Amino acid sequence: DCAKCRNYFLWHPKPAQTKKTMATAAFVVFAATVAQSAASDQFSYKHIGGEASEFAEHTMPNVLQAAVHGQHALYNVHFDDGDWSEDIIVDSTQDFSFTLFTRVQDVSISLMDPSGKKIATAAHKSTVSVPLAESAPQEEGTMWTFKNPACGTYKLELHAGSTADVLVQRNLSTERLRRKGYGMRAPDAFLFLYNDSPMQLMTHALAQKTVVGRNIGLSARIFDSVAHDFDSFIEKETKPPASDDIQSAELHVTTPSGKEIVVTMNDAGTNGDEVAGDKDFAGSIKATEVGKYMLQVVAFGVNDKKTKFTRSLEHITLVEEPMVSLRNTAGAVVDPATARMHVALHVSTLPCAASNKFLPYFQLWGKNSKGHDVAVGYFEGIAHVETTASGASAVVVEVDLRWLARVGVSPRYGKLLLKDVHIMDASTFVLLSDSTAAIPIDTDGTSSMSSTRNATLTADIDMHLSAILSGGYNGEITRVMREGVPPARFDINSTANAARLQRASNVLLLHGFCADKNPFEENSHEWTDGVYYSASREGDNKGAGLTEYAENVLRFADRQGLGAYSMVGFSQGGMETLTLVTYYNSGADLVSGGRVVQSVSTPYGGVSAIDSLGGLAALFGDCDSPDHLSLTQAGNWLSSIPDSKQALTNVYRTQFGPALFGGMCNGWMNLVLAKPNDGVVEVKYTGVPHGNVFDVTEKQCHGEDMEWPAAYFDSSRNEIMNAQAAR
Repeated sequence: DCAKCRNYFLWHPKPAQTKKTMATAAFVVFAATVAQSAASDQFSYKHIGGEASEFAEHTMPNVLQAAVHGQHALYNVHFDDGDWSEDIIVDSTQDFSFTLFTRVQDVSISLMDPSGKKIATAAHKSTVSVPLAESAPQEEGTMWTFKNPACGTYKLELHAGSTADVLVQRNLSTERLRRKGYGMRAPDAFLFLYNDSPMQLMTHALAQKTVVGRNIGLSARIFDSVAHDFDSFIEKETKPPASDDIQSAELHVTTPSGKEIVVTMNDAGTNGDEVAGDKDFAGSIKATEVGKYMLQVVAFGVNDKKTKFTRSLEHITLVEEPMVSLRNTAGAVVDPATARMHVALHVSTLPCAASNKFLPYFQLWGKNSKGHDVAVGYFEGIAHVETTASGASAVVVEVDLRWLARVGVSPRYGKLLLKDVHIMDASTFVLLSDSTAAIPIDTDGTSSMSSTRNATLTADIDMHLSAILSGGYNGEITRVMREGVPPARFDINSTANAARLQRASNVLLLHGFCADKNPFEENSHEWTDGVYYSASREGDNKGAGLTEYAENVLRFADRQGLGAYSMVGFSQGGMETLTLVTYYNSGADLVSGGRVVQSVSTPYGGVSAIDSLGGLAALFGDCDSPDHLSLTQAGNWLSSIPDSKQALTNVYRTQFGPALFGGMCNGWMNLVLAKPNDGVVEVKYTGVPHGNVFDVTEKQCHGEDMEWPAAYFDSSRNEIMNAQAAR
C-alpha cells in the first residue's frame, strides 16, 4: 500500500543514470520487495549479540548529539516577475558575505547599505563551488564578500535578465525534485547569507521518533561560540548557555507534498518547548504525510550590543508510517539443533510491513539462582515481519543460550525481561517504535512463532541451558554467540567451504556517495587482487542508503565469483564496510591475518552540512540529498554497530593544510563545516569509538578540484592498506 506505507523505491524511482528503464526498474523492485519476506535467504543476516557492558553505547542517541549550529541564514529565492528583494541583516563588523546558487542566467544584483547608499559590488564578487557528490562536477555559485561592514539592515535586490529562462530552469528544477519524491515548489535560487560573528544559532530535533501521527519540530537557541565550546557541551549531552535573546522565531515547514506551513516558535513551555523562559524557542507540527519534511528555523533578535541579527538553520526530517508498533509482549522458544533461543517481539503492523526490513534491538535481563537481577546482554539483527501460528505478527531475534549460561540466568529463577526495546527501519535507520517498559517473555512461546519455525522448535529453554552447563561451557564468548550460525559458504571452519578458501583472496574497494567512478581504480596497480565496485557501472543507484548499497555490493561480489575478501572504503564506502561485516554473512568473514575493513575520509558520525545544504543537493545534484549521512541517521546507525565490529575498523582521516601553506580544501564549505575538515567531512565525525583510528593526515582533501590532493591518491597509504589487508 504505497499510498500509506513507505516503500522507498516504488515512489522514489531510481535516478535516470540506471541502466534499466524506469518502468522495468519499478517492476523489478516491486517483485523483489513483495517476495523478500518469503525469500529472505537472498542475503544471509547475522544474529548479533553483545555484552551488557555495551548497553550505554547502544541506546538511541540523544537528540542533542545531532544538533547543528551556524552563523548563516538561507533564503529560497523565487523570481516572481523576474525580481526578488529581501532585507538582510548584518551584525558582524569583521565581514559578511552572501552567495547565490542558481542556474538562471544573467542575474544582476543591487545592494543598498543601512543608510540607503548603493554599494558597488563588482570588486567584491568571486566564484565558489560546492561538492554535491563524490565525483560529479561541483555546483558553482557566485559570492560577494564585504570586509569591515557597518552593522544594520541592507536591501538586496536580484533581477533575472530573462523571464523565459526563469520558467525553463524552474520547470527543470521542479522535475528534478519530483523525480526525487519532493512535492515542493522548486526555488529559482538559494541565497546563503553569512555573518562572521561568534553569535551562532543552535538547533536540534524535538524527538527521535519521526512517524506519521507524531509531532516533529525543532528547538533553537543563540549562544556565543567564543565563550562556549559547542562540542564540550554536546559531549555531556547539555546545551551551551544561551547568550543573546531571540525576540521572535519561526519554524518554516515544507511537507513532502509541497504544502508550506509557518509556525510561530515560543519560549512559553508549549508546543515542544520544555521550559518557559530559558531562551530556547521551539515549534512543531503533526506529521500527516510520509516522506521528507524540510524544516527551517528563522530567528530574529538583538545582541548585547543592541545590534539586530538574523540566523536560520535547516533540517531534513524523514517521516515514515509506523509500519510496526511494539505491543509490549514477547514469546520465546529454542532450536534444539543450535541451542539458540528465538525471541518474538509481538507487533502491530501496516500492510506494507511484510515487504520491508527492520532492525529490532533489546537488552535481555533475568534472575540468577540467588534471585538477583542480572543483565545478560544485548541482541539485534535485520529481521522481517513473520505471521505467528496464532495469526499475529512478530519480528524475531535469535539469542545463543550460552549468553544466559555465562551469567547464570535461567527462566526457572524468574521471568526473562526485555528492556530498552526499539525497532528501526533497517533501510533508513529511522526509529519506528520503542518501549520504555520492561517486556516479559513468555517462555512457552510456540504460539508466538510462525508455523515454519514451530516445526523445529521447543519451549523447554531450561533443559537446553542445563545441557550447556553440563557440557562444560567455560564462559568463552564465541563468534557464533556474537553473530549466529553462518551458512556453510561463509563459515571459515566449514570443510564444505574448503574450495572457496583455496581461491586467492581479494581486496574489495568501495566508493562514496553518488560517485561516477571508483576513485581507487585509477591507481589499480597499487592494489593486489583489487576488485572495484562502481554503482554507475553496475547500473545501481548511485545515491543508495547504507543497507541498499551494502546489498548491491553483495550482489556484485556474487556476480564476480568472489570467495574471501577484505574491504577498503572511501567516504560512505567506509560505512558500508562496517554495515556489511555487522549485519550480513559474506566473504569478509572468510579472511584472517590482517585488516578486515579499512576506510579513508569516512563520516561515521555523519556530516553536519547535510541538513544545511540538503535542499541544494536535492535541487541541483544528480542524486537526492544523502539523509543517511545526516547526523541523526548516521548516529542511529553507529549506535547499532557492536564494539567487536568497530574493533575491526582501521580509520584513516584527512584534513586541510595550515593556512600559511594554502589553507582550506574548499573555502566556501568551510563556512558551514566544523573545523578541521577535508572540504566535505569534518574530522570530529570521522572516529569510531572502538576502532583503530590513525592520526589525521594534513594537506589532503575529500575530492579532486580542491586546494590539496584528493585523499585516495595517497600512494604510500594505499600501499600500506594493500599490504595490511586481510587475505
